[in-house]
Amino acid sequence: MNQKENDKEQIQGFDYRFASFIYKWRWPLSLVVLFLIVGTLVTGVGRIGQVTSSIIKIGDISNGSGAIEPQVFDPSLDVWFPADDEAVDTYYEIEDRFIAEDYVMVAFEVKDNEYGAFSRQSLSTIARLTERFLTIPGVRHVRSLTYSPWIRWGTIEDDSGSESGLIISDLVEGDPKDLTNHQIIERMVAVLGARRTAEKIGESRVRAVLGANVDFDNHIGEPLLLDAIIDETGTTTAIQIQVVRPKIDRETLASVVQDKTDEHELALTSNLYAVQYQRAALRGIEHFLRLEAGLAKRTPEYSKLAAWVNAMPEGAEKAAGLLALKDPTKNFMQDGSGNLIRKYFEYDKSPAGGYVDSSDPASPVEAPAGFQPKSLSPYIYHLGGIPAFERNFEISGKADAKYLPLMFLVIAVGLLIVFRSVAGLVVPMVVVFASIMGMVGSIFIVGKLFNNLTAMSPNMLTAIAIADAVHLVAAWSALRTRFDNKKDLIIEVLRKNALPVFLTSVTTAVGFYSLLLSQQQPVRDLAVAMGFGTLIAYVLSMTLVPLLLSFFPHKRKKAKTIKTGLAGFFTRERSEKMASNIVRFRKPIVVVSCIVTVVALVGLFRVQINADIRNMFPDDNKVMVDLKWIENHLGGVGDLEIVFNGVQGSQDAQELTMKETERLAELHLNKIGAEKGVPGFQSLTSLEEKELARLQSKESGWNASRIGVSPEFLMLVEGFEARLRQEMSNPDSPLRFITDLTSALDILRKIHQVQNENKASFYRVVRENDVPEHVRQEVLAFDDITEEWSFTPRQDASTLAAQYYLQYESGARPGENLATQLSLDRKHFRMQGRVLLRSTLEKEAIFGRIQEIAKREFPKLTVQAGTSEAISDMAVSGKQTLLDRAGMVIAIGFTKSITVALLVITLLIGLIFRSVRLALVSLLPNVFPIFLPLSVFGLLGIILDGPAIVVTSVALGVCVDDTIHFFTKYVQATKLGKSSQEAIAYVFQESGGALTITTLILVIGFSTLLLSSFSPNFLMGALATIMITLAWFADFIVTPAVLTITARDGKSKGISHNKAMKPRETIQADRL
Repeated sequence: MNQKENDKEQIQGFDYRFASFIYKWRWPLSLVVLFLIVGTLVTGVGRIGQVTSSIIKIGDISNGSGAIEPQVFDPSLDVWFPADDEAVDTYYEIEDRFIAEDYVMVAFEVKDNEYGAFSRQSLSTIARLTERFLTIPGVRHVRSLTYSPWIRWGTIEDDSGSESGLIISDLVEGDPKDLTNHQIIERMVAVLGARRTAEKIGESRVRAVLGANVDFDNHIGEPLLLDAIIDETGTTTAIQIQVVRPKIDRETLASVVQDKTDEHELALTSNLYAVQYQRAALRGIEHFLRLEAGLAKRTPEYSKLAAWVNAMPEGAEKAAGLLALKDPTKNFMQDGSGNLIRKYFEYDKSPAGGYVDSSDPASPVEAPAGFQPKSLSPYIYHLGGIPAFERNFEISGKADAKYLPLMFLVIAVGLLIVFRSVAGLVVPMVVVFASIMGMVGSIFIVGKLFNNLTAMSPNMLTAIAIADAVHLVAAWSALRTRFDNKKDLIIEVLRKNALPVFLTSVTTAVGFYSLLLSQQQPVRDLAVAMGFGTLIAYVLSMTLVPLLLSFFPHKRKKAKTIKTGLAGFFTRERSEKMASNIVRFRKPIVVVSCIVTVVALVGLFRVQINADIRNMFPDDNKVMVDLKWIENHLGGVGDLEIVFNGVQGSQDAQELTMKETERLAELHLNKIGAEKGVPGFQSLTSLEEKELARLQSKESGWNASRIGVSPEFLMLVEGFEARLRQEMSNPDSPLRFITDLTSALDILRKIHQVQNENKASFYRVVRENDVPEHVRQEVLAFDDITEEWSFTPRQDASTLAAQYYLQYESGARPGENLATQLSLDRKHFRMQGRVLLRSTLEKEAIFGRIQEIAKREFPKLTVQAGTSEAISDMAVSGKQTLLDRAGMVIAIGFTKSITVALLVITLLIGLIFRSVRLALVSLLPNVFPIFLPLSVFGLLGIILDGPAIVVTSVALGVCVDDTIHFFTKYVQATKLGKSSQEAIAYVFQESGGALTITTLILVIGFSTLLLSSFSPNFLMGALATIMITLAWFADFIVTPAVLTITARDGKSKGISHNKAMKPRETIQADRL
């Protein structure tokens, strides 16, 4: 540096010295920043690879390749809710106490047969699919018309002869094609009931099977299956597939993760594995449906694989090979040479009209010309269930991911058009991409993944980074006519923008960090990511932008010949004219703005925050089409969980050990024998009396909490169920959206009915008067064969219920046991319901009404403050509702957090500019663009969900950026003694181009989301474009009008051209 330059730096202020320092050290500074960003991204991606690898180590849930896509999305439910959220706690308690599962339904309709779904062809199809579905890893059980328990009274034959008794078997055993008409009708009556069957095939044919004088009302059918896997007309049926959610023990998790003490990583790995495990089972289900429809064809290599496996010597290797060959969840398999071979062509209809196999997205295979599928059956299958629905979100997300590159492309084209220079395109895009890389790397490096909220952060950061870079590039473009050499030009660009860009970055970052006050972890994660990303964008703007600009040649040109694009649109003349017009109409502008603000406030109070998955996807979305079809024919596909937990007796009560049970019987025997004067029995000693009392107390404490066999509880919960069904039939009740309820009551009542001559009046829970008189008393009996006395305790309704459960589980298949409905200790009772797809608020109303009925009409079923009569506690939950509620939680939590952010930013603006007036005025451009669109939505009754609310943070960032730049230039001008009108003209001249370019680019970029078929993304795009446009309007029209009205300089009525700013004065003003 020569002496002249050194003297110049000493004369100039800190801003010039800072700009000179940045320019001088631009290379090392840029390289250090880029090194840190690339290092952060590489390390973060490596962390993702470790998580993905951990999942595969637990079990191979791939498509056969041994690898899965990098896991970058966190599906956890609990992160969205407070730690004490009852519904979430209940959901996880259900998984711990019962078998954790979700249901997938495959439904179809049979119209052209008198027997409907009970036709031989239909039953054969059901039997074939049921058998195949049972082979899928992850499928615990399948319930269908051919594979459901048939509880009846009949003749049991064995080697010792025959006798009448309770029979539990599959509804259809053997080949359905061998069923006679008589047997088909018999099964129709068993499921549909006599009257519904008579309506379908005629009363005479039903009486020919049941008997001429039989009472149809006693043949009620099977409520467990009716409206669940068969509709009341008998034409639509479903195969219900129970897919487990695997529970991974801590020891296994600790053996696969990198940090065995990281609770977050352990839980995340477990959740991700469970999701992929269910996805694999879903692939298997779809494979068999394609086989049924003729869309799955063995590849030529399949026979070679089969020959290779069959030629193996008997042993574990061959067994594993045969298992892999038949595994429907894996469409690829390694041959003897280690090559990955496709087993089947899994065709789907392509948009072009042909068929394509996309099981390997990297190498899709088109079907041969003229390919036509040959279906094994004539039915059209509809797939439903929560696993299919959850995957639909991921599929839609991937489909919309193509709009992110499109958004960047549109932004790039927009930059090129408005700047008309390569620099105007390259510099902002490099800053955007580098900022996103740094932010994404920071998310991954701390062990976090994207969730529904943080997945939006790249779009949000694009707005922040674009704004920073555009201000610098716009200044560079506009100042090129004033400087002869590149160095002075870039230093001036940095000097003019260093302070406002720093202030906008700090205030925006603080605004995001204020979201840390939220109770929702995803909102806090977004706060950290976006705050850090905003600071990264600032650092890149101050280091990388000068470096990149220095690559472009510079030669001073006349103002009329240089291509400045939109950056040079705001000339002094245009700026003065705009300012003059605003001052002229400032009162009408302010009055109209006040009226609009009042209306907006009214609309804000009418904003509805809700979520309705029916409106999230387009009408032709395959999953939604199937779900709606199933709902219209069989009822809801959403889940409802009502769980009762026993509360009476000691919570730590333990069941008597075998030794204690034998000792209790012995003490009872001696006591009764002595009381009845039976020879050989003596009265109990005082110690034995105490021991008997202790064992009886322990037994009573244990039985008191076993609500699953408690007559009182069973009668109460039966009445509660009846009350819910009454509400379900009420068109004005929130419970009208519940279409089915099932529980262990269905089994208990059916067995009780069958045990009592199949009379419909006995389709109820057991009561004390159902117990025969002769077993209600304790019995002391002498066995002539063993020559020993025996003691039989008294029997009651509780022991009768326990016997019924035992009878059922002894006869039913293992998959049909009561483990999904009753805990093994009978302390926890589960009632499950199916709910129609409805909005979150409507589902919340269901929860509320159920709890209200329980508290008001069945107080003993749920613990309430101030009472002690409850015999159980009740909790209501449901995975589908929790998923829906996540959006609501985001919206509500985000609304509170964004309000705090606005207050913090307003306070900072007041401190930065040392002006209460500017702080208050800043509320207008920061709040107006956000609240006005939301209020319009409220007035029009348009429902907003979580993603739509989140976009307000994008708008807030743009608003703050515009406001800070506006106020910085405004204050600089007023310090030179300029009037408000002159200051506003100066703002337009100096920052108008950059602010307008930023607005145009972001509006064009976010408008690409309007192409999305996923409604939350569409709504987010619409709100973003509207809010960003309004931010420009507020800064260029409303804010200047308010400033001129509230100004105290008395000079707002005109511009003194003697004081019109010249370039040298402009430079001086900038330093103030």
